[in-house]
Amino acid sequence: QGNAEAQYALGAMYGQGEGVPQDFTEAYFWLDLAASGKQSSELMQEQCRKARDEVATHLTKETLLQTQERAQKWFENHAAIPQ
Repeated sequence: QGNAEAQYALGAMYGQGEGVPQDFTEAYFWLDLAASGKQSSELMQEQCRKARDEVATHLTKETLLQTQERAQKWFENHAAIPQ
């Protein structure tokens, strides 16, 4: 629902494999959403960007592009939903 802290936590869980199978694609997706959150502080956005960029090193260019497209679609589909 657009909560950057929750998105960051979920991305970190996927990146570390804590409570869920380790999945760098899912980690990148959630961290990208968190980094782009309009309602989070600049410090939170920076922390999310750093974590997202680290996870990106584990992805192929093709997977990275697909995941970025998925995140963009998420934003398009959720832009009209009030926070």
